[in-house]
Amino acid sequence: LAALWAVLAWRAGHPAWALGGAMFIVFGYALVLALEFVLLSLAHGDDPAPRAAPRQLLRAWWGEIGAAPLVFCWRQPFLSQRWPNHLPVDANGRRGLLLVHGFVCNRGIWNAWLERLHERNVPFVAVNLEPVFGSIDDYAAIIEAAVRQLESATGLAPVVVAHSMGGLALRRWWARAGN
Repeated sequence: LAALWAVLAWRAGHPAWALGGAMFIVFGYALVLALEFVLLSLAHGDDPAPRAAPRQLLRAWWGEIGAAPLVFCWRQPFLSQRWPNHLPVDANGRRGLLLVHGFVCNRGIWNAWLERLHERNVPFVAVNLEPVFGSIDDYAAIIEAAVRQLESATGLAPVVVAHSMGGLALRRWWARAGN
């Protein structure tokens, strides 16, 4: 989109608009993040946790600017299957790990974890909650299948790590599964 904007504006005789518009398309999310971080600093309220210093917020913002494209434009769309579920033959009796991602994510969000878990031979399953804009109620079946897969391989109930909306999907599964 940035390249298309640049070419069209350039051909229309507006080189400044070509560069400015392309840069805004590529880095506009950094402005949105900056606004979110400013609001974060103002919305501390009566939280007993210490406020983040401006330097800490700036460092976190800068880190997020670098991490977001890497995660959302590379790892999730192209590397979500880089580390397949790991259920080694010697998994029986060892606790497995189930990873449930958040909204508009997929199992690629866990890639750094999955690599370390695989290296340590920890049994794990990382689900994809699909369809992306589906009902949380429908995700319970995906979680149930993953739990059963881990229990079958290990003989034990798994430890579950859920992020954001994944936690809501997990709560829905838990309500259905009972004890």
